[in-house]
Amino acid sequence: MRCLTLANALKPSSAKIVFICLHLPEYLRKMLDEKGYDFIHLNIPPEKNASKDTIHSSWLGVSQKQDALGSTQALSKDMWDWLVVDHYALDFRWESVLRKCVGKILVIDDLADRKHDCDVLLDQNLYVDMGTRYNDKVSASCKLLLGPKYALLRDEFCEMRKYARPRSGRIENVLFFFGGVDSNNDTGSALAALISSGGQHLNVDVVMGMQNPFSQEIQSICEKYGFSFHKQTKRMAELMCKADLAIGAGGISTYERLYLRLPAILKPLSLNQIEPLKYMSEIGLFDIFFTQQELENKLKTALERNNASPPDCVEDGKNKLVAHLGAEFPLLRKPQSLDIRRTFKWLQNDQLRKDFLMGESPLRSDHFIYWRKLIESSDQQPYSIIYSGEHVGNCGLKNIDHQKRNCELWIYLGDISFRRQGIAKSSVLKLLAIAKNNLACTSVSLHVASANKEAIHLYEKTGFVLADMILSDRWSGRDSEILFMQHLL
Repeated sequence: MRCLTLANALKPSSAKIVFICLHLPEYLRKMLDEKGYDFIHLNIPPEKNASKDTIHSSWLGVSQKQDALGSTQALSKDMWDWLVVDHYALDFRWESVLRKCVGKILVIDDLADRKHDCDVLLDQNLYVDMGTRYNDKVSASCKLLLGPKYALLRDEFCEMRKYARPRSGRIENVLFFFGGVDSNNDTGSALAALISSGGQHLNVDVVMGMQNPFSQEIQSICEKYGFSFHKQTKRMAELMCKADLAIGAGGISTYERLYLRLPAILKPLSLNQIEPLKYMSEIGLFDIFFTQQELENKLKTALERNNASPPDCVEDGKNKLVAHLGAEFPLLRKPQSLDIRRTFKWLQNDQLRKDFLMGESPLRSDHFIYWRKLIESSDQQPYSIIYSGEHVGNCGLKNIDHQKRNCELWIYLGDISFRRQGIAKSSVLKLLAIAKNNLACTSVSLHVASANKEAIHLYEKTGFVLADMILSDRWSGRDSEILFMQHLL
């Protein structure tokens, strides 16, 4: 879910995104389909004697070597700017193998129990030793993004934040959620604690995941006491805003509750949750419990006293992460007025116009009229190329023919200081992804001057091949021979 949150934040930049997984429940596959993401299932048979080289090796089901081999094969058809790794059984051995088919690696972790070979490490949890826990586990050049200011919060929580109210007065609404599986039926135990504490008269919302094995039992309890039962709900942020108190488990929900200023009584469900939850409890962010009796006692106290919201300590970190990733690879965005003005300056360069098959330098007024028509055209999709926060070039798809399912690609970097850094190649790959995934094109073509050897080499590296084509009159009378290239998607 945190990877899906990150993917959704990256999607507006026209990034090509694919999920790779060895095991994935069918309902999560459907979720990826609904969001329009490609999914690659690694078809690797389980190994009886897979090596146990990390604490959580059993969670993988195969050796890191086998998984790395399958992942490399799955990724080998493209050159990827970033690989995001989120799995407790993978470490530097797996990551070092994947280096050959990706530009950079981002690891999402919260255990700090193994070494990593990565460029960026994200740990959104709050620990007392947050600043030192990854010492000797990553290289000195690795960028560490640590703490809840980098929390990967879903859009629904960010949108609901403006409706989050400070809690005060007596508790009337209680929310129960112990994660997607809750294999120990902590939900049932917590409901029993509420009832024994005299809280059965409260407004209660109970949320369960699709994989919960006790859902029928819990639903029956809810029907008996008039509680509201929600299975795999899409209204979690709304329910958190409504609640005066939450009873549940750790994990990403901890930070979602804190972001919406919701008081909570939480139970650590795994060893790695104990340390951060205890620390956050000690500094007054929520209460924690380990036994049924502890929960009953804390519930009675909470129902008798006036309620209070936790301190504001969580920020929406996904846009910060996207900005960091975007500083390392080009983003494509709709052209802005400042971009068009900068483009006019670029077009005063005679060599640039010659290299990219442009005519005479336009008049300033004609230039802005041209770009306005370009942006408003139904058969054109122009983009500004943004790298490290700078507008460095332009690209786009033109002559889009939905019936013939083809279009023409164009690109140029106007700022020569950013050339030969892989920006053009990455931008071309993004345009191809847009043509295939957004426009359903089966082929993309382009025209290039035969004298522009650098551009031809770029297009060949991204899958274009020379094709026989009778050129239209508009390409005649040029100083250089014009070549036609095509890419079949």
